[in-house]
Amino acid sequence: MKQKLKRFMSILLSIALVLSLMPGMNLTVCAATDTYTALMNNATVVKFNGYNWYIIEDNSTSATEGTVTLLAADNGFGLSAFSDSFSNAYSSSKIKATLDAMTAEGGAFADVANVIETVKVKGSDSDTEVDAKLYLLSTSEAQNLNSLPNEILNYNYPGADMGAWWLRSAGLPDGYAACVFGEDGYVYDFGFDVDKGFGVRPALKLNLESVIFASDTNTFKVGSATVDVTGVSLDKTTAQTIDVDGTVS
Repeated sequence: MKQKLKRFMSILLSIALVLSLMPGMNLTVCAATDTYTALMNNATVVKFNGYNWYIIEDNSTSATEGTVTLLAADNGFGLSAFSDSFSNAYSSSKIKATLDAMTAEGGAFADVANVIETVKVKGSDSDTEVDAKLYLLSTSEAQNLNSLPNEILNYNYPGADMGAWWLRSAGLPDGYAACVFGEDGYVYDFGFDVDKGFGVRPALKLNLESVIFASDTNTFKVGSATVDVTGVSLDKTTAQTIDVDGTVS
């Protein structure tokens, strides 16, 4: 029995060595929660769909999720008014409609929409709860970022007053929406007029069963999260990550 086990392990090792020498193929196996939590705690920028992101939540080993939450790490989504009307309801806002269009047919995220989890969001207790793939953070979600490195919360949006970026939460007066002052990372729940041009900083949840993380470039790529090597399955959502320089399906 021991001889058979040794022979089997030798075969696996040989296959792994051959794969490592193949052009364009680089397999690295490491603990999922260690990988993503470490990147989150040192504010490493990761890439997905051509945009820069920070990891702000790691549920990679959660039995009910198997996701990581990303937050835009630069001003790639530009500036926008929260709403064209006086309303501060996120469910019917201009900014939500803009983000929704990005995952619809013809949008910048249309080709990757199937690997982004749909979440339920609203801007206040009186707002209508709606589905979203790209969404703005709430005031409480933004405040939770205070436990992470400063640069994750304190992103100064060029062209916006106080470098501010929008949150989805309603402000205290009607017609106001909450925001973050990018200059110092202050979460301002009183809010500003919804017609202000502030930064658009969306978040999203990635389904880790549908993407591969390439650690050499810190890039999430669309593809199967499971690689089978002669019947041995390595699954990053349960115990390991598999980093592949290329797309595996």
